[in-house]
Formats: sequence, structure tokens, C-alpha cells
Amino acid sequence: MKLSELAHRTGGTLVGVDAEFTGFALDNREVQQGQVFVAIKGHRVDGHEFVASAFQDGAIAAMVERPVDGPHLLVSDVIEALGNLGRSLREEFTGPVVGITGSNGKTTAKEMVAAALSPLGPVLKNVGNQNSEYTSPLAWFGLTSEHKSAVIEMGMRGLDQIRHLAEISKPNLGLITMIGSAHIEMVGSRQGIAD
Repeated sequence: MKLSELAHRTGGTLVGVDAEFTGFALDNREVQQGQVFVAIKGHRVDGHEFVASAFQDGAIAAMVERPVDGPHLLVSDVIEALGNLGRSLREEFTGPVVGITGSNGKTTAKEMVAAALSPLGPVLKNVGNQNSEYTSPLAWFGLTSEHKSAVIEMGMRGLDQIRHLAEISKPNLGLITMIGSAHIEMVGSRQGIAD
């Protein structure tokens, strides 16, 4: 995919020269040649501070919420931009999509469902346990014309996060492994987790 297409799909503005890119890095210590570094502003660390390091390690551009030196895709909100990307790619897929969430067992369930769907042909799925509001939408970046089904894992760390991820991947079938107490501090109660 080219950076100009990424800008179109995310609603961002490309600053710099258009070029092909190979994928995404959300941690500057894991950047590989040709990737787009996604600068995430967290509670303690701001990814924008590591853009220069990401470029030194081979990033072709950065997705940022404020201008930086070097080629970048300027977006108003990284979470929204990644969601727009995932949603636009999902809209091009006509096969069945299974969405999986739950307090525990999501990744194992994802692997089991993907194995069950594999007789249909290649299955698109999240890499490992990449199920956050940043990584779950990026599962769709791996979509090819060969994929016959998709299994998308969705993690929850706060209210409305599953709704947000489900609106991106639009599963035909949802599977909840269990309603436990993981991240209860974020939502106040087990009922909050269920909601």
C-alpha cells in the first residue's frame, strides 16, 4: 500500500513524498525497514518523542497527531485513524467474520475458531494477542484476496471499547469466552465488564 492510500483510508494528510510501505510499528524499538511508525501518546510516554529514532531504524513515515520532522501522516486522532483504516479494509471483505472477546481465553479461542474455519481456506486473524484499540484494526492490513474468513480478537480496557472494535470489524458472529474480573478497575464492576 502507498502512503497516499493510507492517508485516504485514515482521513489523514500526507506530508512528504509518497512511497510504498510494508506495515506498522507501534513501538520504536520494534521498527523494521519500510514500516510506518505509529506515534501513540500514552499516559506516561508520548510516541511523538521517538519519531526521530524510528526514522533512524528504518521507518518510512510516521502516523502522528502533530507535525514532526520527516515524512508523516498527520491525523487528528490515532485511534480514530487506525479504526478508519481497519473499517475501510473490512468493507472490502465479503467472507464470514467472527469477533472474539472475553476476560480470559480470547487468544486460544481465536486460534481454535481459526483452525475450525481453515478448511474453507486461508483465515485472516490477529497476530498473537494483538487485540487493543491500536492493534486489532491493524489485523485487516493483512487481508488478501486469498482469505476466505476472518477471526478478530478484541480486548477491553474500558467502557465502549468492544463496541468501537466491533464497529470496525463488523463480525457476523460474536463469541464471548467469559465475563470475569480483568480490568474491573476501569469499569467499576463485573456488570460493567458484561456491559
